[in-house]
Formats: sequence, structure tokens, C-alpha cells
Amino acid sequence: QQSANAPRDCQLDKAVEVARVDATRFDAIALAPLREGALAGWSDPSGTYTRVLDAHGKPRASAIRVGERCKGGLDLGATKDAMFIACSRPSAREDQAILLLMQLKDQGELEAETVIGQVGRDGSGVSIAVDDERDRLLVAYHDGTVQAHAARLYMIEGHVQSAKLLSDLSFAAGPPTIVARKGHWVAAFSETKIAVHKTTTRITVLSDGQPARSLRETALADPTPTLVWNDASLWVAYRDSHPKNPKPDLYTARLSGKLEVLGKPEPVGRANSEGAPSVVACKTLQLALLPREYASERYIGVHGLDAALHNIGAGHQYYTNSRDFVLAAGACLSASALVLAAERKSPTQPGASLMALPFRCGS
Repeated sequence: QQSANAPRDCQLDKAVEVARVDATRFDAIALAPLREGALAGWSDPSGTYTRVLDAHGKPRASAIRVGERCKGGLDLGATKDAMFIACSRPSAREDQAILLLMQLKDQGELEAETVIGQVGRDGSGVSIAVDDERDRLLVAYHDGTVQAHAARLYMIEGHVQSAKLLSDLSFAAGPPTIVARKGHWVAAFSETKIAVHKTTTRITVLSDGQPARSLRETALADPTPTLVWNDASLWVAYRDSHPKNPKPDLYTARLSGKLEVLGKPEPVGRANSEGAPSVVACKTLQLALLPREYASERYIGVHGLDAALHNIGAGHQYYTNSRDFVLAAGACLSASALVLAAERKSPTQPGASLMALPFRCGS
């Protein structure tokens, strides 16, 4: 299904190498728009790095090491005045990790570093959102300990800092995602409860204006929900499988102001690999990034979407023979989007690469 005024002729352009690391894989990757191009951020065992890219994904400067590795995840966010990396970093204590915020200069250099606090060593996800209307920085993160896996939120508003538990501690929460718009934030995450005869996984959403709401139960134990705001609505995207189709697909559903699902969730495409899928909403296009695998190949599906998050055409994919691409991130540029794809080491290819690919849709 496709709207009559949807942009057509989407194109995934030639890939450009952003980084090459002598490691098995990247811990995490992120991408954020700049005035002319984008800032790529990544973590691998040797540390956390940034690199400025132009609108075609070509590096405009050398990579900059900004700190130790963010093994538990990272994300990039920008206010009107500064760029930030939210990072979950290993601690000197084996049972803990450190959640911190790095403030960056214009070209990605580290300007300041603030420790937010201690989190559990098994935390595995960080999401950052900027609320321009209230000048707030919001960091949602996964806190994993032996006792519990929780989704939490840390807020910085001027000189005031506060923390909030998002999830129900009687469930094991997955990594949260957060978005902000017009003075309000919305967060989503999965929650799983293991009982003697049944394991239940649900997708939960909540906001600063609405209490936690369970959207639906999923057959998949790891639905990795994500949120996206476009001009039309707030949407949730998540992975799920069905008895007739056991391989996970990405589904999208529109949410009401009360965070209720409107209509029937729509499938976008296969999302059956280890990396989390995501949806990026730009002024002129939307796109879904779908890590997927077929036989022994692991690659990234890139689908152009219209304003209702329906597919435009059959979609695109980025792969290279005998190489495994397992992580993806995207960002909106002035007239197009940029995609990052991260490789994991394969038997035939030493090390791992981070690639940038421009994506655009014509009218």
C-alpha cells in the first residue's frame, strides 16, 4: 500500500568507508546530522570515536578518539548549542558500568565529560533525545544487574538533574528508546516475565503526560521497539513473528495522544538478524533500516517509506560477499538521508569496517 503523493525512485548510493578497526566487531554506532553533513560515532574495543562526514558520507576529517569504549551502548544527540554522546562504559568494578555524557565541539572533539551515575554491568542500550522547547536533554538507558533488568531515564533541564524508573521491576526490561517533541517525551521498551509454564513479552510505552501502557504482547522475546515522530503522527516500530511466518519482521503502528494503537500494525520487511532495526523520519522521506540474514549472508535492508510508513517500492539492501553487516544507524540531511552499516569480523575478512551510504528518494 502506498499513498498517491509518495516520493518514488528511491536510491541507495555508493558506500564509503568511514572506519576500519582491528577488532571482531563494533560495540555500537550512531549518526547525527550537522549543518553540512553528519557526525558518525562508534565504539570498539580500542575506544569511542567520532568522525565528521559530508552529505555523501565521505570523511571530511580524521577520526577522533573521545574516550574509552562504550561497551554498553552509545547514542548521539544535538541541542541548539552543542553535540552530546550518551555512553555506557565498563567500570573498574566488575559488577558495574558507568553512564556518562560527553559534550563535543563542532568537529567532534571532546569538550567535557560528566558522569551520570553507576549502572549494572549487563546494561545494553542507550537512547538520547533533545527537547528544544524546554531545553532538556533526556537519556534513556538499560540497567542490567543480577537482580533485575530495568529501563531508566535521566533528565537534565538547566541546572536541574533528575532520574526516573520507567519499567516495572517485576518484569525484565529490554533497552529503551526515547523521543521528544513540543515539550513532551515518550519512551518505549519491552518487558518480559518468565513463569513456570509461560514466558510473556510485551511492548510498553509511557510519557511525561501518560502512564505506562502495554501496547501488545509479542511472540518474539526481543522485539526491540523504537519510536519515531513524523509530521503526521507518533509511531512505534517493533519486531515480531507468527506461527505461519516464524522469521521476525518489522511492524509499524500509529499511536494516539493517549498512546493507544490506531489501526492494524503493518509489516515493513524482514528483520531477523542480531542488530536492532530502526525507522528514521526526515522532512521529505522516511526510511527503515533492517539488519537481516539469509542463509550465511548478513546484510542491511533499507526501505523507503511514505508518511504513513508504507513501503515505497521493494526496498534496497546493502551487502558484500563473504562479509557480515549487522548494525545500522541513520540520520536526516537537508535533501536526503545517510545510513551507517557496521560489519562484524568474518573468517575471510580480518577486522571490521564501518560504511556510510547516502539514500534519497525522488519526487
